[in-house]
Amino acid sequence: MEAALQRAEAAQDVALRAEFTTRAVRIAYRARQLHRLIGHEALLLELKGPVLDLVDVSRAVVAGDIGGAITVLRLAATHTDNSVWVAAVAGDVLIAAITLGLWRDAAEVLGLIRALVSQAGSDAASDPELAEIVRRVEFDALGAAALIEHHTAPTSPTAPAALEALARALERPRIRHLLSHEHGFALLAFGSVLNGRRDLGGSAVALARAARLIDADREMLLQWARAELALVRVRQARWEDARRLADELDHDAGTEESPAARRSVAAAVRAVLAALDGRFAHAERFSIRALDGTGDRGAVITSVLLTHARIASAIGRNDWAALLYALDDLEQQNHRHIFDQHEWHALRAMALWHLDRLTEYRALYASWNTIPGADGHAYRWAHAAIIARIDGDTVTALDCTREAVDALTDDYDPLGRTWVRILAGTHVSLLGDPVRGLSHYEDARTELIALGANGFAALCTNIIRTTSNELARRRQDDPLAALTTQQRDIAGLVAAGYTSTEIGELLHLSRKTIDFHVANILVRLGIRTRREISRVIKPAAPTGPEGSLVSNGPNSS
Repeated sequence: MEAALQRAEAAQDVALRAEFTTRAVRIAYRARQLHRLIGHEALLLELKGPVLDLVDVSRAVVAGDIGGAITVLRLAATHTDNSVWVAAVAGDVLIAAITLGLWRDAAEVLGLIRALVSQAGSDAASDPELAEIVRRVEFDALGAAALIEHHTAPTSPTAPAALEALARALERPRIRHLLSHEHGFALLAFGSVLNGRRDLGGSAVALARAARLIDADREMLLQWARAELALVRVRQARWEDARRLADELDHDAGTEESPAARRSVAAAVRAVLAALDGRFAHAERFSIRALDGTGDRGAVITSVLLTHARIASAIGRNDWAALLYALDDLEQQNHRHIFDQHEWHALRAMALWHLDRLTEYRALYASWNTIPGADGHAYRWAHAAIIARIDGDTVTALDCTREAVDALTDDYDPLGRTWVRILAGTHVSLLGDPVRGLSHYEDARTELIALGANGFAALCTNIIRTTSNELARRRQDDPLAALTTQQRDIAGLVAAGYTSTEIGELLHLSRKTIDFHVANILVRLGIRTRREISRVIKPAAPTGPEGSLVSNGPNSS
């Protein structure tokens, strides 16, 4: 760009000077650096069209003055010359407004872009570079329309019109393997809307592609794609993938000299992961760091992430007033939240129940029952069990608890699944068989350990040990009171010196399953190593298929 400007300054021929200046403008636009042309007004005024206005628009966008950028853009859009370049710069204003959740401003700019693109056909037809710019602006506009629709239109179970149009537009280049950088923001928008509609698989695919295709000079969009993908991975129970994305964001955020908005997004992702890990003080520090970089208005993705961190921290700390406050605050924000109706009702119901606001709790539950799909939803069944338990209806409480556990699938949020299992453990332990209730706690603990949610896993471990100790206290004559029949068999074989592989062969189970049972046995008995099992119980002699003693144990010759 600088070289082209120097040549333009040195050129004596008007046509040659215009050619070099135009080249500088194109280079500056591609680098998102139009604002750097300030100081070269004399050259820019020689060009046809509103080039100088576009430089002012770019400068306003960089300064975060979206309203000022739109004011100048309205004037620039009245020119008939260079409509492609006006549309291109308008696309940058559109993206900036979308990123900040300025939906009304974005809708106005979207209307300007559509009018400009319709005028740009003849210019783009004869210039491949301009044609490429028009294609990207068109896809940017499609993505923006889908996001505006998602965040401002009423909730609909069917795919809204703008989302359908975006899906159709992306289908052809995807099938032909022609997706490129010009589709980057459109893919990001598609993935973000799908995340909001809880199509996590489709969202992850779109966001991962967006992160690969977005131009490096569109830094905030790249941050957004990776940050939202990290949130999707968390919701898919793929926390290690989320942590790797957080590392990438930290690397991209760089040092304290890096743009504050970029550091803000990276810190917000860290806040979510810290809250989910049970490191609540760290989560608060990351949240403060994220807010420090947002100024008067932060990016929508930062707001989404910080709200998720607040909710996870409130639940982890058993601070139900904070949870309700976070949910109330979320309803006042300028964007739609990522929870579906059942998740939203479940979170509010959880807070109201723990706060003993039972009249509101019952009213919320009654309204929940009118929502399509509520009758088969695990969370709804779980709260039905809670209400039955409050009413003293033990049979119904246990029946609803069983329905809640049976309804769980991989489509549920991982922490939501573990909450249902912990609740089931509590209900079955209090109202039914305490030993069987421990199995629900163990299922929750196993999933939490696999996630890396160490804080929540420790909570389950403490519950299991407390319940096991209480069972042992009640039945002092039986130190194995907390174990199921199968666990007793496995513990006896461990005490007899059999390895997990050998026990698996004897009981026709995998080694992984045996290790899982042994880990739970250690927790239930309150001991740390396999060797300690033999101090608690007597060694067992396994029986073969005909009931005879197995004679080829590990210590036999």
